[in-house]
Amino acid sequence: MKNHSLEQTISTTLRVGITMAAGLGIVGGLWFMCSLGSLPVSFATFHGADPVFRSPILTVRAITQAGPAPGGLRQLAIVQLGILLLLATPVMRVLFSALGFMREGDRTYIVITLLVLATLLTSALAL
Repeated sequence: MKNHSLEQTISTTLRVGITMAAGLGIVGGLWFMCSLGSLPVSFATFHGADPVFRSPILTVRAITQAGPAPGGLRQLAIVQLGILLLLATPVMRVLFSALGFMREGDRTYIVITLLVLATLLTSALAL
């Protein structure tokens, strides 16, 4: 019965994470398109992302700042937050798996899951 509870927790985590990420992406994208209409696009040169999107904390600050944000920055920050949530969903799944294996006392799977978690976090922080 313990295994069923762990599977339900993991399933719910994935479902909620993906639904929230999709919702943020859709809301932010639609808000961006409705508020700004069409912007001129030049494919001749590459322009990197706004520095606001280099950190999750800065992204959240761009969403919650008072007053209007220039050039649809708030809307794009909402889309970026959705992408970050989408990337965090599998990490949360692995974390919940590790906690479930710890509760069950399955040492082999604890070690394997913690190695996977360490690999995910190391690769995410290396960006």
